[in-house]
Amino acid sequence: MRKLKLTQARQQCFIRRSRDRQRANSAALAAASRTRVYGLRRADAAFAAACEEAEEIATDRFEKEARRRGGRGARTTDQRREAGSR
Repeated sequence: MRKLKLTQARQQCFIRRSRDRQRANSAALAAASRTRVYGLRRADAAFAAACEEAEEIATDRFEKEARRRGGRGARTTDQRREAGSR
């Protein structure tokens, strides 16, 4: 399998996907391997900083959504099933 270079465009795609909480598949969506991404994080301080910032943004969004759901109460799967059967 040919190794794909983690171009600037792919780096930006990875950062954008990470920021948008698609962390698990960010590398795949950027057409890169996780090994290559983490290698670049170790080698490039600017890329590592951008990754960290993206993770912080994603975490803040996740926490905000958790608070929103906790405040109004999220329906359980059983509650959704009951509502659908009515």
